[in-house]
Amino acid sequence: MPLFPPDANPPPSRWRFGLIAAIIAWQSLNTAALHSALFGSAFAPFFPTPWSHVLLKAFAAAALAYAAIRGRNSPTLPSLALLCGALALGAWSSLLFQYDMDFYRAPGAPWADLLNLVSYALICLAILWLPTHGAVFTSQRMLLTDLLIALGAFALLVWEFVLLPGRNAQEAPAILATLVEIGYPVLDAALLSALLLKFPLSRLGPNRLAFRLLATAVLLLFLADTAFGTHLYLQRSGTLLLVAELLYSFAAIGMLAAGLRYARAASLHHPTAPKEKNQIDLSPVSVAMMAAVLSALFFEVLLKDEPSKRILLGTGALMMLLLYRQMLTHALRKAWMEAQERRLQATVDERTRELAEANRKLEQLAELDALTGLPNRRALERKLNESWHMCARLGEPLAVALIDIDFFKPYNDNYGHGEGDKCLRAVSQALATHLRRGTDLVARYGGEEF
Repeated sequence: MPLFPPDANPPPSRWRFGLIAAIIAWQSLNTAALHSALFGSAFAPFFPTPWSHVLLKAFAAAALAYAAIRGRNSPTLPSLALLCGALALGAWSSLLFQYDMDFYRAPGAPWADLLNLVSYALICLAILWLPTHGAVFTSQRMLLTDLLIALGAFALLVWEFVLLPGRNAQEAPAILATLVEIGYPVLDAALLSALLLKFPLSRLGPNRLAFRLLATAVLLLFLADTAFGTHLYLQRSGTLLLVAELLYSFAAIGMLAAGLRYARAASLHHPTAPKEKNQIDLSPVSVAMMAAVLSALFFEVLLKDEPSKRILLGTGALMMLLLYRQMLTHALRKAWMEAQERRLQATVDERTRELAEANRKLEQLAELDALTGLPNRRALERKLNESWHMCARLGEPLAVALIDIDFFKPYNDNYGHGEGDKCLRAVSQALATHLRRGTDLVARYGGEEF
C-alpha cells in the first residue's frame, strides 16, 4: 500500500502524538548525553558536537516521524520503515560521538556508521514507496531501473574500493569500513533522486503537509551534516576541506531546490510534447542531479591525500547511470503518451460510431409511425419528392393511391381505441405484404388514411 494515499487525512489521535513525543524525547536525551555527563563518562562525546547539528537532527527525525503519521490512517510497512529510519537516525547521533573518529570513520565503533547507513536505507525505502501519478513513474520498469542504478553504482564503487588495491582499515573491520565508505554516495544519490521524482505529488490531496515535512526532513539532514562537517573541519584547520564540504552540501541543497521548482513548473498529468528519438530529456532535475554528482566528485578528490583516478571513474560512471535513467524516463514517457493517444483515439472513434448509430436511429424514429411501424407523412413526402424528380428525369409515370378506411370512426367509438389501433395495424400489414417492387412504398398519411 502507498505511504501517502491521496484520500488519507487521519484525525489526531493519542498514539500519534505519543509517538512524536517519544521521538522528540529520544533526541533530547541524545542531546543531553552529548553535551553533559548525564549518563557518566561513557556517554561523553569525544568531539564537542555543535548544538546546531544535534538540533537539526532532532528536527529532521521529528519531521520524518510526523510525515509518516500524517500520511497514513494506520501504520504500514512504508510508514514503519520511515519511523524506524528516524529512530535509527537519533540513535546514530548519540552512538557515533562516544568514540574517537578518524575522518568520518569510527574505529572503535564501526556499528555507529553502519546504523547511520541503516537509517538512510530505511528512509530511501520509505520514499520509494510513495505513490506516483502517471504510468511513467508507476510502471515496474521504472522501479526496476531505480534498483539497477543503485546496484550498478554500488558495484562500481565496490570495484573502486574493494577489488582494486585495498584501503587501510587497521582499526576497524574491513567489511564494515568498506560498507560505510561505499554506502554513503549510493544512498545519497538514491535518496535525492527518489525524493525529486516523488515530490511533485506534494501539491495534490490533503497530504501535502506530509510531503513538505518529508522534504524538510531531508533538507535538515543535509544542513545537519554541513554543520557537523564544518565544525570537524575547522578543528582540523582545513580551509580547503571546509570549502569543499560547503560546496558539496550547498550543491545537494540546490539539487533539492531545483526539484521543488520543477515540481511547481511542470505537471506529470500534462506532459509536454515528446522530443525526437535522438534527443535527451535534460530536465532541471537531471541537470541538478548531474551537478550534485560532479560536486561530489570534486569533494572526494579534494579530501583525499592523493587524488585518485578511481574516484573520477566511479563518480563519472554514476553520473552516466543517472543520465541513462533520464533517457529511459523520456522513452517511457513518450511510450506512455503514445499509448494514451491511442486509447483516446479509440475512445473518440467508439463515441463517434455510437453517435452516428444514435443519429441514424433518431432519423428512423422521426420518419416511422409508432403505431403501425410504417413510414409516416414526413417520410412519404420526402419519398414522393424524390420519386417525382426521378420519374420526370426518366420520363416514366408515377402512381399515387390514397386509401381510406370506411366507417372507422364509428368502429373506433363503439369498440374503443384499442380495437381501433388493432384495425389500423391489420390494414397496414395487409398493405405492406402486397408491395410488388422494391421502389413501392406504403405509408400512413394520417388518421385512417394510407
